[in-house]
Amino acid sequence: MHDEEFGHIHLVPSTRARRCVFRVADDGLLQVSVPPGATEADVRRALEQLRPRLRPFIKRVAVRRSAGSELVRQALAERGIADEMEALRQRLNPQLIRPDISPDQLRHLLLMAVLRQRAHRTFPSRLAELARQHGFSYRSLRINQSRTRWGSCSASGSINLSLWLALLPPHLQDYTMLHELCHTRHMDHSPQFWALLDSVCGGQNEALRREQAQWVLSAL
Repeated sequence: MHDEEFGHIHLVPSTRARRCVFRVADDGLLQVSVPPGATEADVRRALEQLRPRLRPFIKRVAVRRSAGSELVRQALAERGIADEMEALRQRLNPQLIRPDISPDQLRHLLLMAVLRQRAHRTFPSRLAELARQHGFSYRSLRINQSRTRWGSCSASGSINLSLWLALLPPHLQDYTMLHELCHTRHMDHSPQFWALLDSVCGGQNEALRREQAQWVLSAL
């Protein structure tokens, strides 16, 4: 569905929804959980009622995405990622590139390839080193391409890290890994968890947490 002010709106049918439920996704787009039997006219009526309340949320997401995009541009240049992407592009056989792929799509694929290489080259050894330094143990490490979270830890001690983490400065990569390692002892975000994380971060948890928050995965 398209709206003149908010642009594309993603409608998600939901058997559990009793009314139209709006949320602003990380990419800045509106998503609507639509209950059974609801029509587009019903969604538009609900949208008009909520428009004044939705407007500031969408603006805040846009500001965060803009800041996140600038951080990404800086990272590509400062950390040599842009150079690796160009080197990879030059090695590609032009005949193997789909003719319908756009320059932006090709750039995205190159970026993911470089980040995946960096992640698999550095994450396993760094996570193991941090675990040894601070007395943690974990079951396994899996590298995924999640754009909703930097990392996660299961109840069994299996840690997942997003390959997009390779864009962050090394000290924020370490902070994320330590965050997940602390979850091997505290599976929640209780005061005990934050106290443990602060202790292994040298008392810098709040500062590192604020710095990490400047990076918006949806802007990557």
